[in-house]
Amino acid sequence: QELNMATPKSKELKARMSKRVDEISRWKSKGVLGETADANLVVKDPKKAGDQAKYLKRLVEDENEDRDDLYTEIQETNSISDRKQTRIRKVFSTSFQKNSPAGTWLEGSDENWTQQK
Repeated sequence: QELNMATPKSKELKARMSKRVDEISRWKSKGVLGETADANLVVKDPKKAGDQAKYLKRLVEDENEDRDDLYTEIQETNSISDRKQTRIRKVFSTSFQKNSPAGTWLEGSDENWTQQK
């Protein structure tokens, strides 16, 4: 079933997220960032961030805040009663992981991590 993601708030959130895509991809390809199985972004290897660690922490926080707001907006728009947003998060996790560059850390449903090749 298709999810309606065309609300004004969804469009606004996706526009904000799209401004971060290149920067996030750059850090993913360096093996610093990872995508969780529940569609969150994490700092997987903070040592590789060096003096950018504080900036990177804020980037991840901003991204996850917008992602959470987007998942909630989609849930409410589509009248989905799942409190944990499992279905929505699975759709996004699959997409984020599939579209991540080589070097990105990916968490599997078994909670094991691998790097995208």
